[in-house]
Amino acid sequence: MPDHDSVLQELEAWRRHGTSTGRFTFIDLRKSLLQQLARARNPQEVSRLLPAQLQWLTDEVWRIVGPRAESAPPPPAPPSTPAPTPAVPPPRAPGDGLADLVLADTEFPARSATALMPIKVEPTPDGLRYRWPTVPLGPDPNASGPGFYRVVTSEAAFPLLPEDGTLVALTRESQALDAVPLTSGLRFVQVWVHTGPSAEAAGFAQPVRLAQREVVANVADVAWTVGPHQVSAEWTAPGRAEAVEVVRLPADHPDPATALDDPASLLQPELDHRHGFVDDTVVPGQSYLYAVRTRIATGPSSSVLSPLLRHALVVPVRPEPVTDLRVELRPDDLVDLRWSPPPTGHVEVYATATPPPQFLSSRQLPATELAQYLDPASRVPGAVQRGEGEHAKRGVAWAEGAERLHFTPVTVAGDAVHVGRPVPAVRVGSPTEVELVERVDTQLLKFGWPVGAAFVQVWTGPRDGDGGGAGGRRQDVSLEAYRQMGGLQLTALPDGGCRVHLVGVAIGADGQQSVGRPAWVDYRGLQRMAYRTFRVRRFGVQVVGLGVDLRSVHGPLEVRDVGFVARHHPERLPLHAEDGEPVDLVPDGEGVHNPLPYLRPQDVGRLTPQGGSRWRLTVDPARGGYVRMFVSVNPRVADQVPPVALLDPPVRELRL
Repeated sequence: MPDHDSVLQELEAWRRHGTSTGRFTFIDLRKSLLQQLARARNPQEVSRLLPAQLQWLTDEVWRIVGPRAESAPPPPAPPSTPAPTPAVPPPRAPGDGLADLVLADTEFPARSATALMPIKVEPTPDGLRYRWPTVPLGPDPNASGPGFYRVVTSEAAFPLLPEDGTLVALTRESQALDAVPLTSGLRFVQVWVHTGPSAEAAGFAQPVRLAQREVVANVADVAWTVGPHQVSAEWTAPGRAEAVEVVRLPADHPDPATALDDPASLLQPELDHRHGFVDDTVVPGQSYLYAVRTRIATGPSSSVLSPLLRHALVVPVRPEPVTDLRVELRPDDLVDLRWSPPPTGHVEVYATATPPPQFLSSRQLPATELAQYLDPASRVPGAVQRGEGEHAKRGVAWAEGAERLHFTPVTVAGDAVHVGRPVPAVRVGSPTEVELVERVDTQLLKFGWPVGAAFVQVWTGPRDGDGGGAGGRRQDVSLEAYRQMGGLQLTALPDGGCRVHLVGVAIGADGQQSVGRPAWVDYRGLQRMAYRTFRVRRFGVQVVGLGVDLRSVHGPLEVRDVGFVARHHPERLPLHAEDGEPVDLVPDGEGVHNPLPYLRPQDVGRLTPQGGSRWRLTVDPARGGYVRMFVSVNPRVADQVPPVALLDPPVRELRL
């Protein structure tokens, strides 16, 4: 059975064909007339509804309407026994009978209120609800009246006549629900008012346009994503949307109503945001109010905006752990802590004798739970020094009595903390009882092993230096090697003296080195000289005596503050400068020279490893025995003169 809507659709199709072929005009058969024709029950009613100039269309219309009218159930027969009439008629629901009203055609141009009233639009799960101010619907301005409101919409433009729009509702309430989805993105809404002494009279009265507005669809299917450094949203914009405007305000803005309409509040105004937006300028922990509205063009230079879709949010604070804490033990037993600052929050460092539980490393937890694992009293005090890309706490005191400490960085951000990996550190003791044992060609460094050291590092520097700078070549000795050798053997210490520095070094679990307080010992130096003997021959053949050739050991040496003597013993090697008989010396060479009982510095001059000072001994080889050279130092300046070592040649060369 054809229903009213299907008959109305057939009538509209018939009207479109007739207007396109010129049989009649659109204005002759308005939609309101088609609605009334669709309800006709016989050809006579069709003829009554058609204007005089269209009476010739009665049969055509009835062929469309007739099947519905003929299949409609007949009206019920009157009862055989009249029902009792109630004393009070039943109440009529608002709008009762309005759906069946016959509406007269609106004359062009239509009447309009002097000042059109606003229409408020409220999105609901069932559709758009329109609200407008209430006006009298009858002759009495103080009563509601029998008239009604006529709500129509259009997707193209504001209708010139109510018949040109799609009927939404006939109602006596100042609101109506539009259940048709706003798929096009833009809808034009009008409210017309019919007044009269009765509903039927109001239907035949000319309507007055009371209110109108555009309704712009906002985005749909909105999905928000909020992270600690970024807020983003995705949505589906209406097809006619020119752009989607996004406004961001602080949640505590003093005047959000004004700011939301301020173009300066627009987020990324150069983008159209038709599919969403990404905001990476948010601050963790801050609260924001986002508002979204669609902009649809209505002309070359005009556009309309949808109502604001608001969304308040709080950007989460997600602390990130410190991964590069550096612990540097200073020689003064203080500690420097350095780290790269995380993007959010601040860093606190805890120093404990034992490491925190392993599962706590690189773990985020509520700040209230931190005290279960790290004692608040172990938090390292002091101000944080903030530099470019690096934060530090300098001069942190080492816990008294502790040999090893574990420094744990904790990032605090809001109500959450993130515990970083602990860094162990060992306080290394200083070498004690440092001494150098001179062995002419080498020196043996002996000391008390520093507490906590894995090895000891040794280097040389100027005697008045503090051990900084490049210094000499560095040597490392482990405790095992030190014990095996009974010390550390040093070679090639400078003849002029130096300062020997040594420091204990510990190695942490992560391979990071910690150094203790350095110690040092001064090396006075050693003037190393040697001599060789040679045979004095007459005419290059006969041995007539023995000579000595003085030379330096390591390089050119200017002899100062020391002299030399020669001694002879007939039976054995002389043992010191007073052992045996003195032997005079004369320069080796041509000419006659006075014998010298000893050699002064100016007699010897400059020595080199190749020689440079040759002397003959005035002892007869026939006496036999042994000769030997000794160094002679003035006792009054002995403490001011660097030690001297005079190296003997092989004993066989000292025998006459």
